[in-house]
Amino acid sequence: MNDPNTIDPTTWKGFVFDTAKLFSFFASQAVEFLLGSIEGAQIPSGQAGRLDEWNAVMRSRK
Repeated sequence: MNDPNTIDPTTWKGFVFDTAKLFSFFASQAVEFLLGSIEGAQIPSGQAGRLDEWNAVMRSRK
C-alpha cells in the first residue's frame, strides 16, 4: 500500500486528484457533445439516409 505511484483516495490529495480526473472526464464529454452538435447541425437534412454512415465515421475517430 506504500507504493509511491498510487494516490491514497482517503487523503485530501487523493480526493483532489480523483475530483480532477472526474472533472476532466466530464469536460471532455461536454466538449465532444458540443462538437457533435455543431457538426451534426451542418449535415443537410436531405442526407438523413446517410446519418448512420456519418455516425459510424464519427465513432471511428474516437
